[in-house]
Amino acid sequence: MILDSTLKIADGARLAGHAGDTIGQVLAGVQQVAGIMVEITSASAEQRAPASNR
Repeated sequence: MILDSTLKIADGARLAGHAGDTIGQVLAGVQQVAGIMVEITSASAEQRAPASNR
């Protein structure tokens, strides 16, 4: 019974570690997309500006 509980705890810890890794990957992807959106916004603003302001 103790061995079974220990194995379940170890398995749960492993799964939690994988979940943490996945969340980290998602966060990195979101940050990358946010950076691209900032670049697009900046480029759009530059294109909207009159030629004399460039």
